[in-house]
Amino acid sequence: MAVLIGITTPTGIYTDYPLNTDLGSYPEPNFALVWRQVDGVNGSKISTQPIDENKLLRIGMRSNTFAFLDWYERIHVEPAEFNLGNIVSETQRPISLWNAFFEPHTLNNIVAVGDDGLALTIPHAPPIVFAPLEQIFFTLQIDVNGPAVVDALYSFQFDVGTYDVHVVGVRIVAWAWEVNWLTPVTERLSWLTDIEENYDGSELRVQLRAAPRAQWEFTFDVAYEVRRTFENVIFNWGARIWALPIWIDAHTILSPLISGGQTVAVPTAGTDFHVGGLALMIGAGGLYEAFTVATVNADSVELEQAAINTWPAGSRFYPARAARLEDPRATGRLTRNYARGITRMESVEEIERTPLTETLYRQLPVMERELNWREAPTIDYARKVETIDYDVGRVQVIDEADLPLPQHSFLFTAMNREDSDYLRSWLYARKGRCQGVWMPTWSDDLILTNTILVGGLAMEVEACGLTYFAQADVHRRDIRIELKSGHVYYRRVSNFEIIDSTRERMTINTVFGENIVPAEVRRISWLHYVRLDADSIELTWSTRAHTECVLTLKGPRNDV
Repeated sequence: MAVLIGITTPTGIYTDYPLNTDLGSYPEPNFALVWRQVDGVNGSKISTQPIDENKLLRIGMRSNTFAFLDWYERIHVEPAEFNLGNIVSETQRPISLWNAFFEPHTLNNIVAVGDDGLALTIPHAPPIVFAPLEQIFFTLQIDVNGPAVVDALYSFQFDVGTYDVHVVGVRIVAWAWEVNWLTPVTERLSWLTDIEENYDGSELRVQLRAAPRAQWEFTFDVAYEVRRTFENVIFNWGARIWALPIWIDAHTILSPLISGGQTVAVPTAGTDFHVGGLALMIGAGGLYEAFTVATVNADSVELEQAAINTWPAGSRFYPARAARLEDPRATGRLTRNYARGITRMESVEEIERTPLTETLYRQLPVMERELNWREAPTIDYARKVETIDYDVGRVQVIDEADLPLPQHSFLFTAMNREDSDYLRSWLYARKGRCQGVWMPTWSDDLILTNTILVGGLAMEVEACGLTYFAQADVHRRDIRIELKSGHVYYRRVSNFEIIDSTRERMTINTVFGENIVPAEVRRISWLHYVRLDADSIELTWSTRAHTECVLTLKGPRNDV
């Protein structure tokens, strides 16, 4: 038999034993008579078993546990606060009121403040009597019509106290007038970076915005009854928040979404669908229905609420963002019943996306997609120069960095959706001006003249002034070697020296795993470590898959 020595302290579990006659008469448990002693009980355990127990000795103290009054003898209101988020469609939420007393209590009144556009459904007008332990559900109806900002307070006044429910949210109207693709859609992504530039051209960069804000500018057409509806909506809602479809991420559904359905079968890779985000279904004539995204799968989107309408195959399904109409522009009325306008929208939130996973050289990412040679790319070897001129005497010019700071400018063209997704992910990896990248010149900067054998470190190239002018300085000590086979190597070079009037020699830092034969080399280009020269980047979408972007990157001094 185990001997247990310890102390049992008083607890509130049975101290507040209910004696409500409405619940019937029944005896207290025997063990409660002991636990209700004022000073607790000390003693040893008496054997009541038919067999002997393990010989264990335990010494300790039993502490207070979850008390009776922590749960009962009060009114429970759940939830105490509703954060409705973005309200894009009619919806309803339950409110639970539970009388956890062992006697009846009365809800005498319900006082609502700031409840425009909200409606509380109740069993009947107060007073409402709650039986002992009775739970009653009320329904809060939320309408899309009403103030832009929801900030309501419901006070449930019982005979034992007042219990409040706070309701907050933002109403959003969808922009259902689709883009006119005769002119491109412009998307601007804006990060924010603080840059401290040193005297020698090196930099300290700090990212100030976790994710970019976005702007969209596009042209749209409205006619007849759609135009009349549009102008009335703009009249009332112009300065408020809109649910803006992300036009470039549109999908036409191939199978209907039946009323009550919650699954939309669309591919989601590279799109802006995200959990907790908005989605819009738009049909003919500007009819739409807004949803909140619950789950994003590779081939479908699960909705938080069931569809109210039935949407036939051919309807367009979009991710959407909360945006504000910026710089309202006049709508040109081409005829009495036909108008064309230009809209610029700005997101009210920072937009997060997954950055690109990149190849690394010297622990830093490398740009691997070649630029578009349709428009001549440029490299400007700018210098950090300070000019001192007192208007008399000689002008003094100081090269502070004593180093050229290359600036690349080129056109990036994405011909399909895969390339477009790559470009956007690449921009997110740059984080505006914050994160640098190795950028090849993509030119034939060095011409190999000797075969570099496996294990060899000497590399001979056609003479081009390396020894006298480059001197393996910053922006002239890293190269990209591309073979015709498709293999690419990145190497650091040093120790420039002249062999003769036609050749120069340098040393590479790492051997190759194969012979590098001059005839098998496609090109050898310099690598410059650069970062974007602007925090705001503009993408021009000609279609939902084709986009172009002019990129300018600046190379500060780096010692990586």
